[in-house]
Amino acid sequence: QARWERLCEWKYRLVSENGNTRPELLPQDKLQRVMSWTGTSDRRSLCLSGVNGASKTRIIWRLMRRLFDEGKRLCAFNSAEFGEKCSQAFRTESEYEWRHSILRCDAVLFDDLWKDAMTERVDAEMASIIERLSAKGIPYFITTNFTGDALERLALKEKSRMSPDRLRQILERIRSDCITINFSTPQD
Repeated sequence: QARWERLCEWKYRLVSENGNTRPELLPQDKLQRVMSWTGTSDRRSLCLSGVNGASKTRIIWRLMRRLFDEGKRLCAFNSAEFGEKCSQAFRTESEYEWRHSILRCDAVLFDDLWKDAMTERVDAEMASIIERLSAKGIPYFITTNFTGDALERLALKEKSRMSPDRLRQILERIRSDCITINFSTPQD
């Protein structure tokens, strides 16, 4: 229980796990679709996209719990944490160890991808890690408020922090690797 609580924040754990999520309040069709994931198809990964407050993160954590219970090694980052940990790894010259600790996981979660602006270094590292996860066949899960088209428009804006070329690279990888599940309305 303590390991799970270190991995999964209070908000996303079930009430029965000392948390704040009530599974009966989640959109059951989306929950069943995510929970039916087996990782055995060509598209080994999942991307949950759509509006804020639609339960994307709470639902993906139900899948993470199932994988945790199966004994899988898991990594999870929200957008800010990924940037902070990446920057810290480069400051302390431990980027190789940090990157390989991610690549040794059985599944990786990137929650709220692109919610926070990324530096060029973090942007490049994200692209590299997603490429390597894909090449190794390691499933990754993404939640984001953006659709691919909205991200491309954002990247092309003047003074955007995102590199349009790198963003397109990541989007192409996500499109080829991920089953996308759209969440169009927020949950009450």
